[in-house]
Amino acid sequence: MCSGRAVGLGLLQRTVAKEVVDQIWAAAREQRVARGRPCPSCHDPMHEVSSGPSGPAVDVCRVCHFVWLDPTEYEQIPAIPAPPAEPVRPERATEILATAQAQAIAQRAERAFGADAPRELWKYLPALLGMPVEYEQSVFQSVPWLTWALIAFICAFSIRAFSNIEAAVTQFGLVPTQYARYFGLTFLTSFLLHGSLGHLVGNMYFLYVFGDNVEDFLGKGRYLALILIAAVLGDVAHIAMDPRSNVPLIGASGGISGVIAFYALKFPKTKMGVLFRIWLIPIRWFRIPAYVFVGFWILLQFFGAYLQIVGASSVSALAHLGGATTGLAFWLIYRDLS
Repeated sequence: MCSGRAVGLGLLQRTVAKEVVDQIWAAAREQRVARGRPCPSCHDPMHEVSSGPSGPAVDVCRVCHFVWLDPTEYEQIPAIPAPPAEPVRPERATEILATAQAQAIAQRAERAFGADAPRELWKYLPALLGMPVEYEQSVFQSVPWLTWALIAFICAFSIRAFSNIEAAVTQFGLVPTQYARYFGLTFLTSFLLHGSLGHLVGNMYFLYVFGDNVEDFLGKGRYLALILIAAVLGDVAHIAMDPRSNVPLIGASGGISGVIAFYALKFPKTKMGVLFRIWLIPIRWFRIPAYVFVGFWILLQFFGAYLQIVGASSVSALAHLGGATTGLAFWLIYRDLS
């Protein structure tokens, strides 16, 4: 890719007719499978779309918001019509206008790091609870029904157990000193069981946000294998910390941690929205790449593992790290999967 140029959508909107830019971006979002040249930034295949009836075909990266233009293609796209000549203004009016324009530029620069809110209002709810949201609606090659089915089955299992949660935890939780009971089935049942509605909703939300993209890329079989192996290895890491413990372990977060790690490694530049708030009052949105969010999350897990080891936390961060390690291994094996 030594000839041509990559132009950001923001820059293209300033020089090319708005309807042409809108048509290019809409065509890229509607295209299900990317078969164009690799993106010069993230190296994923770009979407080759038309720039209009008389315009050239261009390549678009939906992740990086780049449009790749071969030599002379930029000149073939209709430009913004030249504005009419402005009337001569008094000196004071010109000064006021220049000040207003400078303030507008400063405000746009302040919002450049993703201060714009997502289009879907429902995303405020998880954001107000401290959870990330995806900015773009994903386009899948196949329906991610396995993720939806897992969420439904785990919810049904956990909600059924809420009526007598203490007995359910004792029966179905993974106890390190009795890890082989029921022929090892508590490795599975502990994954399905959650101790509270908040525990369940948090885990299922993360599976919903990150799982469908990973399922779409890996395929159903490999995706299910990732979750199961991550859950088991997360449990093993928890048992290894204190094999004499009689405290049951429950929750799907070990398996989901594998999905989160794979997502961050495969789609590192996907934009995640985080809402800065004071209590439940939204203050400002921030748009950050997935790898930044997950990297910070990994650091929190290492700190949580330290607290777990010294007995200051009952959350099994070691299970999260064991699951995330599985996600790393799957990415190393399947990162070039077509």
